[in-house]
Amino acid sequence: MGLNFAWDDIEQNRKAQAVGDSVLGAVEFTLWTEDNNNLEDISDRYFDGFTVNRRSVGSWKGSREHAAQVVIVGTNADFQRVLDLAGDIRVANGQHTVMVTWRPVGRLDVNEETIANGR
Repeated sequence: MGLNFAWDDIEQNRKAQAVGDSVLGAVEFTLWTEDNNNLEDISDRYFDGFTVNRRSVGSWKGSREHAAQVVIVGTNADFQRVLDLAGDIRVANGQHTVMVTWRPVGRLDVNEETIANGR
């Protein structure tokens, strides 16, 4: 386990992406931004599904602000749309910067099809 376990997961995700496996080849994108109660409307223009996490406080150069994170689980192919979304949020909120982070994740959408297929 430990560090080797993490590297094994990353390598599995890379292999899964190469063969188009939607179960393992996912990326979690997080946009870190100020919360001006407009994030859902802006994000709706780019993605069918996302989560907005609120109730946090951010700090930038000594100024405190209501902060939020927009979380999107997609694939590497969504990277440009995520950057476009971050740019629109930055302009709409009058921010200097919106930070974007990402990491490989496993993904499985549990629905009737996955239950029927046992996966």
